[in-house]
Amino acid sequence: MRRERVRTLLADVAEGRVPIEQALTQLDAAPTEEIGYATIDQHRALRQGFPEVVFGEGKLPEQVVGIAERLAAHGDGFLVTRADAATRVALKARWSELEVNDVARTALLRGATPIARGTRTVAVVTAGT
Repeated sequence: MRRERVRTLLADVAEGRVPIEQALTQLDAAPTEEIGYATIDQHRALRQGFPEVVFGEGKLPEQVVGIAERLAAHGDGFLVTRADAATRVALKARWSELEVNDVARTALLRGATPIARGTRTVAVVTAGT
């Protein structure tokens, strides 16, 4: 669950649109989910702004799809890196809207809520300056 969704949920509780018990049910999911061949950090999107990234190398296509399904079930989308051709095909077969980059060997499913873009300042210092 992303921060924006938690913020909206809390505002809905404050305005009386969502009962407290319903909000607690949405928030009480365990921070990690064990699925046998992987432990998924389901609260990473809340802490970092983007859900856990799936490292595809060394995993079977069905394992990557299984992990991706659990991430997608929360509405946050997912990013798979180092996905071999078979894994990219399996992911694309599951999600037609998936964005696949064969050169980068990545697969991206955008979340239901777009990631908030902010303005930030970055300082770049080079050696010798």
